[in-house]
Amino acid sequence: MKARWVTLAAASLATLMWVGSAQAMVTIDTVVVGKAGNVGEWSGESYSGYGPDRLCGAVDYIYEIGKFEVTAGQHTEFLNAVAKTDTYELYDTRMWDNHQGCKIQRSGLPGSYTYTVTADQANRPASPCFRVAE
Repeated sequence: MKARWVTLAAASLATLMWVGSAQAMVTIDTVVVGKAGNVGEWSGESYSGYGPDRLCGAVDYIYEIGKFEVTAGQHTEFLNAVAKTDTYELYDTRMWDNHQGCKIQRSGLPGSYTYTVTADQANRPASPCFRVAE
């Protein structure tokens, strides 16, 4: 479950950053991660681990990642920018009606969907959205 949330959060963050740079909609504070040329380390059965032996953690470039969790407000801006039709099913109704949801509501019809978030949730982490959408 945690891996899926991290994957969803990373995908949303990457898209938010792209949307932000293309349309100046969302600003994400980032930090530099990585050590160019990091060779990683070996992992697997021969190295007291599990699975096939392989090189893990190698990073041959520097990248950036969000300094803070994506907020429900930022995720709402993301949905408004890329999910008018919601072809990729980025929205789940439980984001609004589930007690664990982050109170993002969708209105309208496919092709003209709009998304809003309640004021008390806008600055809170959007992680509950990703948990209920699994």
